[in-house]
Amino acid sequence: MEKLFINLVRMSVSASYLILAVLTVRLVLRRAPKRMRSFLWLLVGIRLVIPFSVESIFSLIPSTQAVDRYIYETAQADAAVQTPVPDASNPAGLPAEHPFTYPAVSGTDKGQTVAVCTGVWLVGVVLMLGYMLFSSSRIRSRVRMAVPTEVSMEIPIQTLIKIPGKAPIKVSETTAQKCQKVYQSSAITSPFLFGIAHPRIYIPDSISREELPYVIRHELAHRQRRDYLIKPAGFQILSLHWFNPCVWAAYLMLCRDIELICDERVVRELGAGHKKAYSQALLNSAANRRMIAACPVAFGEPGVKARVKNVLHYKKPAFWLLAAAVLTCIVVPLCFMTQKKNAPDSLQGADAQSEQVLASKPIQMRGGEKLSDAAKIVEQWARAFCDRDAETIVQLAGEDVKRHLTGQELLSQSAGEEADTALFGWSSPWPWGGGEGELANNYHIVSATKHSAEILYYAWVSDPHVTVWREELTYEIEEGGCVITSETLQFMDAICIAEEFYRAYPDGITGTMMDYYSFNGAGEALNQNAREDPDNTWYQNLFEPDTAAAFLLNILNNPNKVGTRVRRSATDADVCTVTFTFYEDNSSVSVQMIRPYGSDGIWLPYTDAKTAVSDT
Repeated sequence: MEKLFINLVRMSVSASYLILAVLTVRLVLRRAPKRMRSFLWLLVGIRLVIPFSVESIFSLIPSTQAVDRYIYETAQADAAVQTPVPDASNPAGLPAEHPFTYPAVSGTDKGQTVAVCTGVWLVGVVLMLGYMLFSSSRIRSRVRMAVPTEVSMEIPIQTLIKIPGKAPIKVSETTAQKCQKVYQSSAITSPFLFGIAHPRIYIPDSISREELPYVIRHELAHRQRRDYLIKPAGFQILSLHWFNPCVWAAYLMLCRDIELICDERVVRELGAGHKKAYSQALLNSAANRRMIAACPVAFGEPGVKARVKNVLHYKKPAFWLLAAAVLTCIVVPLCFMTQKKNAPDSLQGADAQSEQVLASKPIQMRGGEKLSDAAKIVEQWARAFCDRDAETIVQLAGEDVKRHLTGQELLSQSAGEEADTALFGWSSPWPWGGGEGELANNYHIVSATKHSAEILYYAWVSDPHVTVWREELTYEIEEGGCVITSETLQFMDAICIAEEFYRAYPDGITGTMMDYYSFNGAGEALNQNAREDPDNTWYQNLFEPDTAAAFLLNILNNPNKVGTRVRRSATDADVCTVTFTFYEDNSSVSVQMIRPYGSDGIWLPYTDAKTAVSDT
């Protein structure tokens, strides 16, 4: 339910731009045919209930990234996977099954904030829908004793015929004599159309015989347009988005516009000679209501003054107004029903794109011998890191880096601070082995320049499961050697945006320790463990492609921040594509999943992450 509420808020914010555009069009083209507004409000309704939109280069909707970030910052659920930090009770080098703890959430529990907001929203929805049902029931009880009556639709018309040399002569005519069945009641004060399956026209006893044909024609126009369905549907949409002032404004203007449209339709059918009589009927039937009504569709709706003015000034629209109305009905959905078309990369901007290009390549060998020396130093550091070689780490690290590593409890030294008495690293998880062959694949040097480098480490836990760490180093090369001047380590086990995904897997998973099926050999062990212990919650995640992909690729396990969609193969039941949608920056990635150990086996990722598609 919380996820529904959050998605609804995002839809409501996006639709607000369309509502503001329609309100602007109403003001600018107020002389245009009112039928145009009916189409525009239909677009608003679609935008408020459809959770997706197509992309277009013509879209004028501003980026909602800031809004999304604010919403989903407060949507951090209690079960969200948090970034691990070393456990202070586990000194470096001492055996430990799980040397990580998760920091407590300080301040207000953001997950509870979303839960409270969702509860308030639900209360509002219930009250709105309850009011709708109550008002409908109240009207139904009032008209229960209404008497069916046949009313003549004859309307007298008096016209002046001018004859040269003589005074004008009044000629009386009448419209075709037709009868319409209506229901009269003394319990109502204004005429209206009420009902869903079989809507009826209800007329108060106080209405005059001369006004009846105008009133009935107006209500018949409502029935032909299905306004008795549109208005309640609009109120139900308002009930879902009651927290958005723009939606309230849209509903109020919708109610007024459907009345204006029917007014124009009646005047257009009867002719200009009936403007005054029709306007007088409007004034006499004006409803004295202050509350917003979900139903019925009433002849004397509020806003009578504007309706009378519109009727008296109505005339056949000029060609340029018709052309403008048609153009508006094309431009508005094109610009406000679509989203901006993003570049295929999820990393937006020149800097981010260049970063991804750099990250997709191995060590950059440019700049001569000094760079070659730097590359050797980076390689030496990465091997020492994986081997937990405290001696080499202490030799390469500057004083600031030593203090930093000690503060992170990666490095511990005795009082004498001798390298041979130092300990480095944890027990598990850890990127074991920095030697030759396959062991060297537990780290990957993403880039190295004269003064900085980035390294990926593939850290194992005993499950077996592989997490990704990304380390950034800066260093200075001196005549006496190299000194590491800064070091930061990012634990990428809770990926929540596409940029993090590509930073964790810049070259995909093929040929890396993240390839559980064909490279690291852990797939078979996981499958066997899952079959032997199917009740284990940890292993149960591996039997579904979306949860398996999220867990094995270290995607944040929080449906409020990451959505999943599974697309099955039409030809192979053991192959599918899982798409992760990251709500924080409105991006997504797709990965291929396979089930290589039979229909009762687990799912494993089997894809090059560079082929993942960033979207939305």
